[in-house]
Amino acid sequence: MSVRSMQIRVNPVYLTAKTAVCLMEKAGIPGAAKIARALALEDKALLPKMTDAETILGNALVVEAKYRTMCRLIEASGIKTVVDLPCGYTSKAMYMTEHARNFVGLDLPIVVQEVEPIIRPLVSKAAEESFRGVDATNYPLIKSSAA
Repeated sequence: MSVRSMQIRVNPVYLTAKTAVCLMEKAGIPGAAKIARALALEDKALLPKMTDAETILGNALVVEAKYRTMCRLIEASGIKTVVDLPCGYTSKAMYMTEHARNFVGLDLPIVVQEVEPIIRPLVSKAAEESFRGVDATNYPLIKSSAA
């Protein structure tokens, strides 16, 4: 069994997060195509598991609306440090640092190990970004990671 197969079998969220990147790319969210390429998802192999083009489009629209709404709400709030749990494979770190906001991405250790080296060279140096592997059921660990 390949490492990827074991990762998917042990943690189905791992595959869901990668599907979200494909949908973000389909929706034209900035940075998503670079992340998809770095994850070797150019073939969109995850999207054909959706039943039809309308389903893919509908999901892409929902992902785009959620992303853009979240960005606008953070801008309007004036908050300068954003903690994202679970951060997944999304381009939020790029958007936040480009807009002079510090970004802390929290996710499963396996996701952080894969996403951090992809995102780090893509983020703006106008602000700081960091990633921490956490178990969402372990509050003390999450709290210490955000500090």
